[in-house]
Amino acid sequence: MRIAYISDTYLPETNGIVTAIVRHSTRLAERGHEVLILCPRYSDGDPDGAERITVERYASRTPRSNPETHVALPWLPGMVRRLRRFAPDLVHVHTPLTIGVCGVIAAKRLGIPLVQTYHSWVPGFMQYASPSRLLGIDRGPRRTRESALAWSLTRALYNRSDVVLAPSRTLCHILSDHGVRPPVDYQTNGIDRREFPPKSSWELRRRVVHSGRLGFEKNVEVVVEAFARFKETHPGWELHILGEGPASPYITRLISQLGLEGDVRREGFVSRTYLAESYREADVYATASTIETQGLVVLEALASGTPVVGVDALAVPEMARHDVSGIIVQPFDAEAMASALGRLADDGTLRERMGRAGIESVRQHDIEAAVDRLEERYQMLFGR
Repeated sequence: MRIAYISDTYLPETNGIVTAIVRHSTRLAERGHEVLILCPRYSDGDPDGAERITVERYASRTPRSNPETHVALPWLPGMVRRLRRFAPDLVHVHTPLTIGVCGVIAAKRLGIPLVQTYHSWVPGFMQYASPSRLLGIDRGPRRTRESALAWSLTRALYNRSDVVLAPSRTLCHILSDHGVRPPVDYQTNGIDRREFPPKSSWELRRRVVHSGRLGFEKNVEVVVEAFARFKETHPGWELHILGEGPASPYITRLISQLGLEGDVRREGFVSRTYLAESYREADVYATASTIETQGLVVLEALASGTPVVGVDALAVPEMARHDVSGIIVQPFDAEAMASALGRLADDGTLRERMGRAGIESVRQHDIEAAVDRLEERYQMLFGR
């Protein structure tokens, strides 16, 4: 098959969508398929493609509200011509921004089967389009709220698909309930468990870890506040925060205001090897994100044998089951999160039981099986 992947985010940017695209396209190319990736240009040093993978980029700019993101303005007739030359058997759009929207329109104009994956919780990212965010006035956290506009935009885009893929069963139900009409099928993004070998010991290290993009929609401030309360009864512990994003300056100020400079380690973006080591060396992985459509970082922590403290929102409770592989608390409840951290800190048997359950649960997200299923979906769509 010839497959066009269209995305508003790609290497060298680091996030769950990019990770999924890289893993899927690499394995599809190894199976003999031709893949064209249309994405933003970041700099002159952007990574090239590989055998059977062609990467073409569009000039882009960064908004003040989200400097890590590059927004491109592709010329629609040019994208139509490029896709016509490539002659894909299907188009797979991964994002709902400018490149993704152009990809949807181009696929429909050319009559090419269209797949879209709903990776990004649209209501959670609407805040970056607000005037105060765009002007750089609003630099603090803001709670995600669903809106009629967000769902209208979602339906307008995703209802043009032949198939919509969702990386969690929870999300499948939500999309269908909100009027997304095409078939909405569950398709895990998958995880390469070889990258995250599990720990062999649950000996206490007094370490909590949080990883991923530091966006305001991730509510990292709740993790920091919970850790500050947890530290009152558990001295000697550290919180390691891996990643960068638009909320980084706010998180740095909050750490200082809470007097945690000596207890919180900000480590920025790290290599995959270091990330895997960080998961294994942590006693607990903590996230307060309410916008996870799957949560690859949660799966990575579970694969490493580290129990998760998360919140009851979207896909997190589906990935880290309460009292099985983690502890789920209510969103934005720093006190409850601190209590959950304390429960795991004080009970080594519980940490090991949840850690082993997490390792086992991630087997259903094995990347090779995930790509097998994705390939089958493509063949079914192309062949009809």
